[in-house]
Amino acid sequence: MTPRLRYISSPALLRQAVRGLTSLALASTALACDTGSSLDEELRPESGTVVLDLTQEEHAKWFLDHATPFYALESARADEMIYAEWAGERGVCIATSTSHSDFDFDYIGNYFDNPINYYERGEPIPAREDSAETADKCDSCIGLTIPYFTPRSMKLTLSSVNITPTDDNGDVVGADNLDELFVDTPELREHLTRANPGTRGFIGVMTHVPAREEGDNVVTDTDATSNYEFVYLRPSNGDATPGAFDAGNPNTVVQYGARFYEWFVLRTGAYGEGLNQPVYEGSANTNFGDTDVSSLLSDTNTLELDLNDDKTQTIRVNGDLVVSSVTNDRFDRTFLGSYQPNRSEGTTSAVFVGRGVYGCFQRIEMEF
Repeated sequence: MTPRLRYISSPALLRQAVRGLTSLALASTALACDTGSSLDEELRPESGTVVLDLTQEEHAKWFLDHATPFYALESARADEMIYAEWAGERGVCIATSTSHSDFDFDYIGNYFDNPINYYERGEPIPAREDSAETADKCDSCIGLTIPYFTPRSMKLTLSSVNITPTDDNGDVVGADNLDELFVDTPELREHLTRANPGTRGFIGVMTHVPAREEGDNVVTDTDATSNYEFVYLRPSNGDATPGAFDAGNPNTVVQYGARFYEWFVLRTGAYGEGLNQPVYEGSANTNFGDTDVSSLLSDTNTLELDLNDDKTQTIRVNGDLVVSSVTNDRFDRTFLGSYQPNRSEGTTSAVFVGRGVYGCFQRIEMEF
């Protein structure tokens, strides 16, 4: 059975109606009666443009009724890994749970201790191979599906904040924002991962995820060996300090990669003059409010993907083209084994955030 997410409302609008929900099942029966087939026709046309305004209750409920949790390693545990809520003007917001385990730096360190610049040698970058050490770990692998087959192009309006971190003693650093998240289901808060210096504000989208039709819906169809691609923003470039950026760098890093071609695989296998010049990373000016939850309404960004590309991946952030920090051109996807022609049947997309991040999606526009 496909897992479903709980629909959690904006506190001002539906708190009393939702407070009685006790499972992660989405209460959508009433919605189906109210909207009928007209909303399905509007949001699932055979061609043209679809606009999901996730700040509107009707669209948000429809989206959450059809979206499903995604976890690359084990679909049966997907709903343990990510939580979602509708938060009114913030849109549909998601955060990962403490159940998720990503790669530790002892494992990643092996790549940085033994870098090989395959890119400059003109050789395909070898994929990371799974092992017993990584069997229960993954990166950019947990999210919430966008329940459509892959469109020609996609534009997401999004924003993110860090869930206020704690220090080594477990004490909260700064003003705690946890009580502003998941207001209607406070029991979830103890399961949310806190931010750390390496994952500040990370938010993005996975693409070309294998999928299938299931009834009137589109769901992922993956196993632990499945490939897909991803793009994400790293607000403040992972800088651990709130406010001003280290070295006066006001840019966000835009990162491109794929399953088995995670950031550390690409950074140590494709770079310019040194490891600090990665081929598959670029920069963009973005808006980011660190831990200020109110910034989710004002500090929004747009992320545009041309998914009809062939050998390259076109990305625009806030209207500006993103290019590689080394080649000054769009990212070349032919080095990644996950590459599939966009219009192939049977792929979908999923939104995701990094650990310790609360990310919100206000609008998703797609062209078919």
